[in-house]
Amino acid sequence: MKIRQQLLDKKLYQLLMITLITACQQKDTKEPTLFTHDTLYVVDNPLPILFDEYKRLELSFCDTFHYEITDLYPNQNELTNINNDTLYLDNAIKDAGFTTDGASWGNWANGPRILSMELDTDSCHCEVYKKYWCLNDSCTQLKITEEIKCN
Repeated sequence: MKIRQQLLDKKLYQLLMITLITACQQKDTKEPTLFTHDTLYVVDNPLPILFDEYKRLELSFCDTFHYEITDLYPNQNELTNINNDTLYLDNAIKDAGFTTDGASWGNWANGPRILSMELDTDSCHCEVYKKYWCLNDSCTQLKITEEIKCN
């Protein structure tokens, strides 16, 4: 079991190194978030990751990374009341000295709701999205993820 965990840790480390190298080679351009007909679309694709794996990375919010945490919430049968809906990850970012620069919510292509927050410091920028995914055609089963993209 310990050997298996070491192999998984090694593979995760290799994947992170490839991601960091690739990110450093890309031009420093901010990818836009498009709003079309009251629907929010996130342009690029994050790397799916479990919350325990994310916590072990010990990333600074000034690092360049993009992950989608897939296990923060249990599946639901209905939407949370929008007045009570919050993002889990934005509190940790605010605790690190970031301030909210903008927030929005709406529908999106893969589900009935997406919440979006942009947070900044003098030199760092993060975006956090809470996405409700439809798991069936009638959208009576929902999976909820949070996506974080920094710098």
